[in-house]
Amino acid sequence: MKKDMIRSIGTWTGCLIVTLTLLCSVALAQSPAMKASIPFDFYFGEKLVPAGNYVITALPSRNGITLSNSTGTVATLLTMPSASPNTAKSCLIFRRYGNKHFLGEFYWNGYSIGHALPTSKAEAEVRIASIRESETLSASR
Repeated sequence: MKKDMIRSIGTWTGCLIVTLTLLCSVALAQSPAMKASIPFDFYFGEKLVPAGNYVITALPSRNGITLSNSTGTVATLLTMPSASPNTAKSCLIFRRYGNKHFLGEFYWNGYSIGHALPTSKAEAEVRIASIRESETLSASR
């Protein structure tokens, strides 16, 4: 009796794992892709990429994104989940310091969670330099 109960629990656990795996596979196969025409050079993580047409795709695990253009994959980065703003359209959010742009967040229409890129070393350095420049300008007036 005890062996039958353990075997039954094992069978149900196996069925549950298979079912969850299938459900996750179906959900992951529907990863959104976003097309964007970006009119300026920008940083994607540590990489400076030229202006152009790009496709942004969520990784199947939903913990990262891939940026690609007509020549192929530019880069893949891990991201952090970010609550989606109230927007009816998919959008990209850039952080700008002077004439330098850093891709920071991605939101897809119809999804409540977006992706936020962590601050790269390049962005942190530019931000610190822009703060120092701002302080210098205000001190000299």
